[in-house]
Amino acid sequence: MKNKRRVLVLLLLVMSLSLSGCWSYKTLEHLSYIHSIGIDYRDGKFFIYAQFPNFTLLSKVEGAGQSENATPIFVGKGVGETFNMALYDLYHTMQRRLFWSHLTTIVMTEATMKMEVDQILDLFQRFGEYRPTFWVYITDENLEDIFLSTHVFDSSPVFSKLGDPIDMNRQDSYPVLPQRMFRYMAMQREPAHTMIVPSLGSTKTRWFDENRKYRVMHFDGYTIFKNKKWKGRLSYDEAQGLLWLNPDLVRSPLTIKLNKKSVFTIVILKPDVKIIPILKPDRVQFALKIRLKGHVTQLSGVRDEKRLVEAAINQIKKQIRLTYNKGLEIDADVLNLSDSVYRKHPQAWKKFAKNNELPLQEDTLADVKVHLEVMHYGKKLHFDQK
Repeated sequence: MKNKRRVLVLLLLVMSLSLSGCWSYKTLEHLSYIHSIGIDYRDGKFFIYAQFPNFTLLSKVEGAGQSENATPIFVGKGVGETFNMALYDLYHTMQRRLFWSHLTTIVMTEATMKMEVDQILDLFQRFGEYRPTFWVYITDENLEDIFLSTHVFDSSPVFSKLGDPIDMNRQDSYPVLPQRMFRYMAMQREPAHTMIVPSLGSTKTRWFDENRKYRVMHFDGYTIFKNKKWKGRLSYDEAQGLLWLNPDLVRSPLTIKLNKKSVFTIVILKPDVKIIPILKPDRVQFALKIRLKGHVTQLSGVRDEKRLVEAAINQIKKQIRLTYNKGLEIDADVLNLSDSVYRKHPQAWKKFAKNNELPLQEDTLADVKVHLEVMHYGKKLHFDQK
């Protein structure tokens, strides 16, 4: 009996050696959590900007007060001849170990995307502490202005367009939804796919209080890439046609002025889009079939339902054509029409594509058909109700 007890005690001691301990455990305040990283390339050097949120602003503990002058954001900077050297230059001034697993956003300047993007992507794919789920943005503004933009109501950058772009997309959808890094890396290898990356800007004209105006972020356009090459840029207005082909569209308003007194706004909901290749002996053309539903939120001076729907359809077609033609100006298939040929008609793709691109002209988009169903007119279900 004693021998059994001795064996049991010995077995427990041996098993305890394999248990994990807490010797290397670090508490929250002993690590620096990076939220966003900005990358600029100029004068032959990389400039790294690291954004660190103040996590005390996230806490809502009852009875715990916080200073009115608490700094919501800190930004660190590193400079080097390579991307990796710039990161280690940032490490030199860090006070605590930098923890990368909570990285949420990467913002690159247009100069970086034109010159050295492969070097950056290579590091992100090799370093195991990164997770390729962070959002990818581009900017042509100063990265310090972007990262130090005010987050109204003293909120954290975690709850902003940098950290959570999906939230506002549910209320007012973007022409193109921001992409996560894993999708960006996958799509840039697709021969027929045109990458469209949101561009971040900032403004000081929209938000203010009684003391001062605040700089806030917004999307000011889209940067276009094909086969890892920078093609050009579309402004936010020039990209509006992408809304009606966007599978991620939740809701977006369309306002139309028929004359000085007649104006209406219809909120368009998620579209059903079909891209139809038209194969001809010497070329490929395309037809679009788009089915939309919506509801009217503003109606002034309009009493003809047929005229209202026709005006909305014509405006949508006009925006699609404008976006397509702006893409032609930078030699880019911004509507991603070519992808349907690559996937559904490989023989036609091999025949007509040159350097993984189909030659596009203005009449390549041969037809755009739009069907719009108005589901309701707000509290007034129809024009005749009073």
